[in-house]
Amino acid sequence: MLAQVVIDMKVVGVSLPKSTYKPGESVVATVTVQREIETGGVVYFYLRRSGQVWQADKVVTVGNTGIGIPDIFASGQLQTVSNTFVLPPDAMGNYQIGARERSETSVGVQGTVVFTVTPATPAPGLVQATVTFIPNRTDAKDVVIFVDGTPVGSLAAWGYTAMLPAGKHTISAEGSEYVAEAFPATLTGGSTIKIPITLLPRSLVKKSGTGMQFGMNIQTYALVGVAAAIGIGIVWFGNRRE
Repeated sequence: MLAQVVIDMKVVGVSLPKSTYKPGESVVATVTVQREIETGGVVYFYLRRSGQVWQADKVVTVGNTGIGIPDIFASGQLQTVSNTFVLPPDAMGNYQIGARERSETSVGVQGTVVFTVTPATPAPGLVQATVTFIPNRTDAKDVVIFVDGTPVGSLAAWGYTAMLPAGKHTISAEGSEYVAEAFPATLTGGSTIKIPITLLPRSLVKKSGTGMQFGMNIQTYALVGVAAAIGIGIVWFGNRRE
């Protein structure tokens, strides 16, 4: 009997035909694996909503794991497998599809893809807007989006999508390392928009009675610069007259 070959294939990418879906729609995910000198393997598929835990789905076989003979010609080759996910009828917001090979202990960056689920129409009796908050950083962790002072969801690296009532709102964000200064936003019912969230290191932002502000804002620097320029001009003019 041949000894088991420990060199395994690995997941190198996950793709979708589009990035936006409707509740109840089918999502076909294609996973690309890189083969090595092995008899084959299996790919584990997962689905989750942003900020929630992975939910295991289908397991798909790659290659021929039954014969037990390593395939030396498979090394370095790319192979694809697919799985179809059916979204629940109440799905909404950002979702991820993940995949890993049997030897991989967790779903990695190369094994995930992100998509957004938006309802076909606003909720009955409530005029809403579909808003996707996009952060300016991908390294921020545990950042929470606040709308009118109420937390609405976790801001992931790819953003966060929510249905919000139309009208005027105040948007802010806060985490252990980064915060976003509060700013106003006016939403139109039935619209789909993206709102950038500028995250700043907490060390550069301080709390005050009127909200989060810079220790010295841009206007302050501008006034200091103007004052300095005037002072220099007076000295120069005085020297010329002497």
